[in-house]
Amino acid sequence: QRTWKICMSISLTIAASMTMGAWFTKIKSPTTSLPRTLFFTRLFADAFGRPATLLCPISSIIILLLITLLRLGFLPVFFWLAGVSNDPQKTDFELVVIVGILSFLSGFIVTACYQLAPTYILKNEEVSLTKQTALLNIAFSVAAAAGVLFGYIL
Repeated sequence: QRTWKICMSISLTIAASMTMGAWFTKIKSPTTSLPRTLFFTRLFADAFGRPATLLCPISSIIILLLITLLRLGFLPVFFWLAGVSNDPQKTDFELVVIVGILSFLSGFIVTACYQLAPTYILKNEEVSLTKQTALLNIAFSVAAAAGVLFGYIL
């Protein structure tokens, strides 16, 4: 009950990330390697975003939600760039940069969610830790599936 905002943050982040990833192969580019480049950019940026929570820990659910909404606000930039084909070479570079930024934030946000959630359990509710982890994992999984489906519908 106290962690619904954290579940919402995970859901918004993962669904948006999966929707973006589903578009990698739909982008027109003069190079056939762009989808592969975007995939690995996303993979490594997400991985680097996860330990960044150790350098900049999030202690407030409000700050976490603000970062989540800020990231979500930049997602249309990706779709706009993915649809622009005036100068593919320039657009390809910009796409790699925006995918890197969004993916770094995705790894950061999801890890921060898993770190922050246990702090919202009261001392006498230690049994709830397992249930809370299960709830976070369900939110993650449902968001991943929904994001991929939404990406293909678009």
